[in-house]
Amino acid sequence: MPKNDPPAVPDAARASATRGSADAAGRRRHAVEPASLAARLRAATQAAHQRLDHHPALAPLIRPDLRRDHYGRVLGAFAWVYRTLDPAFEDALRRLCPDTTYRSSDRSRWLVEDLSHFEHGDRALPPWPAPKIDTVAALVGRLYAIEGSTLGGQVIARQLQASLGVGPSSGARIFHGHGEATAARWQEFQDFAAWACAADDAAKACAAADAMFGELEQLLDLWFEPSGSSLPHPPVPSPLALA
Repeated sequence: MPKNDPPAVPDAARASATRGSADAAGRRRHAVEPASLAARLRAATQAAHQRLDHHPALAPLIRPDLRRDHYGRVLGAFAWVYRTLDPAFEDALRRLCPDTTYRSSDRSRWLVEDLSHFEHGDRALPPWPAPKIDTVAALVGRLYAIEGSTLGGQVIARQLQASLGVGPSSGARIFHGHGEATAARWQEFQDFAAWACAADDAAKACAAADAMFGELEQLLDLWFEPSGSSLPHPPVPSPLALA
């Protein structure tokens, strides 16, 4: 699997994510070391991450023979997913971490931009139920699965440029993400997570991250399988999820 190893980010670039001396529950800033928490989350989600990587809807994204219609359907699936996830994350951040300025990215807006360039065969599926995010650990774990996708998204963005000729302003905004600022943005999330998540809640955050990967896999199944959409490619490693 392609790996993106972000360069170190100066402390000044991280300040906005962890502003405030403590959140509403009185947690200390950096109650867990960022690198330690990230390592635990990565280890706990390895199997679920690998399953999502090999999902037949996502694997073709890094193949040179990717079809435009398949890519459009992937965009449609993501739009359906993030119409629920984006507001759920924003609501949880305001409720559970009111002292932080960290905010999750507006992926729904990115997908609106992308879908304006593609026919995606939108399906008449009702909104899926928002995940229950009632603790800081649940918030951190679920965000880990989503925010980490921006790293592998850089690999996919380059491949989409080669295979379909699309870039951030022509249908690949969701994968381009924060572009050159991706490494800094990922570090910002890691610092927020370590500040917000108490050390004894790390295991709960890991469970929430693992659940998020599994739910994403199930949602892709729902979007593709009932429609009879062809998924012809054999599984190959995909960097869509956390690289």
